Amino acid sequence: FTATINGTLQKMVGAVDKNGFYYAFNRASLSSGPVWSKQIAGAGACPQCGQGSISSAVWDGSRIFVAGGTTSINGASCGGSVRALDPATGIFLWETCLPKTVMGAISEVPGVIALVDGANLTLINTGSGAKLFNYSAHLYGTPSISNGVLYVGSTTNQLYAFGM
Repeated sequence: FTATINGTLQKMVGAVDKNGFYYAFNRASLSSGPVWSKQIAGAGACPQCGQGSISSAVWDGSRIFVAGGTTSINGASCGGSVRALDPATGIFLWETCLPKTVMGAISEVPGVIALVDGANLTLINTGSGAKLFNYSAHLYGTPSISNGVLYVGSTTNQLYAFGM
């Protein structure tokens, strides 16, 4: 992703860690350490138990979307969460509480991110963080979106397809 920092456009790279933090680095100076970091979830060695984060983030050209395990948002306990971050500062633009942890990567099409939290497929508005759609089945993994169709697999050997 890119970010304008101190008036200069920087090429960046980011990563989540089981310690619950998302780290943003300047690609030209990785050894300098993170430009910024933001806690996304509580730390722990068991992501499937809701600890830390192993979900790859996604960038829509202006915001970074990061998901993880157990956390609290505005005093509410969350089994998982997804957050929009400013790529230059890491400031949360919005935060959405989810019932379960997000294990797979987030998928994005203009205006919508898709993720699986627990066994639920959840679609979220990228501008506001509002939940647009939820489907509960024995889902697992990362949703894939192609030609206006969202695909997601299940633990019961089913492939689900949803028109976007």
